[in-house]
Amino acid sequence: MKGFVFIGVAVFLLLTAVFPAQSHSNQLLLGTQLHLVLLNGLTTAVARDADPFAAVVPESADLSG
Repeated sequence: MKGFVFIGVAVFLLLTAVFPAQSHSNQLLLGTQLHLVLLNGLTTAVARDADPFAAVVPESADLSG
């Protein structure tokens, strides 16, 4: 029984090493241009560096690179 468990664990480790899971990143490449529609007003009279703002992307963004 111990031999069977050992073989099962060895096969599992071998398969996970041979077929690594593909990671999917939600990061855009440097230089990617996105068109945004602002949901709140931004003016230099009231906005400061690092102030949060809300926006939506009106079209699909291609993350495939």
